Amino acid sequence: MLFFALLAPVVLLAGQALGQNLNVTFGRPPSALPPSQMIFLPPGDLQTTCQDKCNPAIASFQACGDSNNIVCLCTNATMQQFYDCQQCMFTKLIQLNKPMPDPRAGSTPLMAAFSGACGNNNVANVTVPALPLVLPDNWNGPYNVILGTPATIVTVAFGGFLGAGALYILSNI
Repeated sequence: MLFFALLAPVVLLAGQALGQNLNVTFGRPPSALPPSQMIFLPPGDLQTTCQDKCNPAIASFQACGDSNNIVCLCTNATMQQFYDCQQCMFTKLIQLNKPMPDPRAGSTPLMAAFSGACGNNNVANVTVPALPLVLPDNWNGPYNVILGTPATIVTVAFGGFLGAGALYILSNI
């Protein structure tokens, strides 16, 4: 028992010394995501459109390696590069009106997880800016379904006939 009582502080202190890694948890179920896997450019339109925007972030993540080094990864420049890449993919997916081919492509939750992981660590001494992904200016919603006048007249008349028929049936029961 005395051995475990003496071992506990050593383990806690070792955890503090080794705890300078960036821990980005993402997905369902949440799992740790290494820096080399945080940017994924699916082949196709996203890759051709956003390759130039994502190359600086990819290079920054590769320069830091898979060490999860907070001081290397959590800089304002790396955060801005990662944001530019995610914003490009987000805008392109909205423009194409396609679902995300991968949860890491144009992902607001991944952006929040990365900035949260950097902001929760005091080691990096970096102020994480609030960089939410924004909708494009020309976006007017997912659907804009408007019936013309003739279609509206037919729809209302059909609904009226159905309603009157239902009342007639219920009154005769």
